[in-house]
Amino acid sequence: MAEPVTQHARARGRSAVVRHETPAQRVEIGAGVVDGVGGIVSGLGGTVVGILAGDRVWRGGLGGRVERSLGSADRVVCNEIEPHTPLSAAVRLGRRFADAGVDLILALGGGSASDLGKATAAVMASLGRGDAQPDMSRLFARVRADGTVSDPAVGGRPVPLVVVPTTLSGAELTPGAGVTENGMKRVLWDQALSARVILYETSGDNDLPAPIVATTGMNAMAHAVEAMYSTAGDAISDGLAVAGLDALTAGMARYLAAGDRGEQAKAELFTGAVLAGRALSTARVCLHHAICHVLGAHHGVAHGDANAVMLSHVVDFNEAGAARQLARCAATIRGAAERVLGTPLTETSPGAVLREFQTRVGAPTTLTEIGLPHVDVEDVVSGLREERGVALNPVPVTDDDVRRLLAAARGAA
Repeated sequence: MAEPVTQHARARGRSAVVRHETPAQRVEIGAGVVDGVGGIVSGLGGTVVGILAGDRVWRGGLGGRVERSLGSADRVVCNEIEPHTPLSAAVRLGRRFADAGVDLILALGGGSASDLGKATAAVMASLGRGDAQPDMSRLFARVRADGTVSDPAVGGRPVPLVVVPTTLSGAELTPGAGVTENGMKRVLWDQALSARVILYETSGDNDLPAPIVATTGMNAMAHAVEAMYSTAGDAISDGLAVAGLDALTAGMARYLAAGDRGEQAKAELFTGAVLAGRALSTARVCLHHAICHVLGAHHGVAHGDANAVMLSHVVDFNEAGAARQLARCAATIRGAAERVLGTPLTETSPGAVLREFQTRVGAPTTLTEIGLPHVDVEDVVSGLREERGVALNPVPVTDDDVRRLLAAARGAA
């Protein structure tokens, strides 16, 4: 019999005790919210702002409005936002910001900008404690011998983080920062790293290209679905996840299939991403995100692309241990899609419902579609042995299970 991918990958039921933690976080969604960022920075005590934004975002309309709102506030700008957030980049930037006296970080962009902001704040907190050589590895989330996840506290007082998202990644909503080190995706997870304010701008300056909505929208949907079947979830995270899944399905159908790119459609998408991200902040990720992390860290696959391709196949696999939760997900997707598109989805099983919906909205469903027709399967299997997400999966996972999942994602029989 094949051994589990990790010794901790044992199916466990949810705790009867609900412990739901919510960060002290303000969210604003609407046209013009970004114009208030200067007042928000001032209100949080920011005097020297460390800005994280790629060139395209910073030189575009959104960046221009942020710069005008900040006025004469001192700022240090970093335009180098690397995918999958190398830990070494966060350490370098943390030193640069600390030397410049940065006391607030403002991130504009997708998940990589948010993760870099949180990781940089963690590095700065370590430097503030007098650590000349910050050992960030001691802060990585790990799986204990009993299968639970350990999240070492960052310590100190991380500088406040304000985020202006330009995708539906949801990274800005969690207290976790995903970073890569030595080819592995690691996570720093501490409520102290949570963004204090998140501004979802819905005007035309935040253009949300359709391909980005298709893939990062599937990432946000994956947050809701994984929260539903995670063994760390609870009734509160379930409610958030279902509401998020409904808004995301309707929003993606409206934005991608019906072609409505207006402010209300964007607001619906962002609302869904917020709800799903809040659900995941408690329930945490499972097998699906674990595979996506390895595909990103080892093969350079964009996180949204990996999510779009892998989700339905992992749902097929996990249905054996989470049939009730996944049936609820499928019913939510079917209802929201029909409400917007006027025609029902014909599939009934949760994984098939997802694939049919993805076809309707133009999201990729195979590894070949995202430029990865050949994947080093054994490398992914090996990488999963250190992924904490497997520990919270509702079904035990073996090496052979992972091989079959990747074959399905390639479209192989």
